[in-house]
Amino acid sequence: MKRRDLIIILAILPFLFAACGKSDGIVQKHFKDEKDLFGTYVVEFDIYLENVNYSKKTAGLIERLIYSNMGFDDYIANAQNKFIGPVTNDDFPPLTGGDGEAYFYKSFFNESYKIINHNKSFIVIEYNEYYYYTGMAHGNYRTNYFVIDISQEKILDVSDLMNPVDEDSLKELITNEYEINYFLRQNIWPPDTININAGNVVLLWNTYTITPYSDGLIGLVLYEDKYLTDKGKALQALAELSLRKGRFLWI
Repeated sequence: MKRRDLIIILAILPFLFAACGKSDGIVQKHFKDEKDLFGTYVVEFDIYLENVNYSKKTAGLIERLIYSNMGFDDYIANAQNKFIGPVTNDDFPPLTGGDGEAYFYKSFFNESYKIINHNKSFIVIEYNEYYYYTGMAHGNYRTNYFVIDISQEKILDVSDLMNPVDEDSLKELITNEYEINYFLRQNIWPPDTININAGNVVLLWNTYTITPYSDGLIGLVLYEDKYLTDKGKALQALAELSLRKGRFLWI
């Protein structure tokens, strides 16, 4: 693989790959809440969920594979409880600053599932998460793409959609373009997740996967389809069709 076959994205954030448009047949729920616990601890939630409404079978499949067999309300309640965890007021004693004012401990949890493409064969869902627990040095974030094969009723792995890309080429590109000289693991392939667009394939490695947190999310764009499997090519055809119909604006 030649160097020109891959172009590095120098600054990738999870929201860069979000779809900019919506098609009909999608239902959503946007939940925002702030919980005041023990009078000293505040937890903020921002959760966005989507599903389809044109097929009960497909909606049920998404509910099973993505939302752990829960509807929107139950999923949100479970996500809140899981994030807060088993805490007591002893964990958050009154906090007073040097100015004598009382302060709150604060935590944040943001999560979104967006359907960025779909037809009778595939559902493509973009997942973004950001969370911060009070006292942490920094928040953590990640992005994932869930490609649901409707006929097989499963989420496809990277290996179902792409054949491996040369390890040495990937490492060289990441090293040069991101100025990285230390990797957390020897094998660069596979990435954590991929997104197949109309004219390219986005490869993503989340923080802590192959590099330290300080290097951020690592992303490459592959402008060739020779690495795609038959399912990958079918997914790319869906992206091209959606682009021609104007349903989605792909980045």
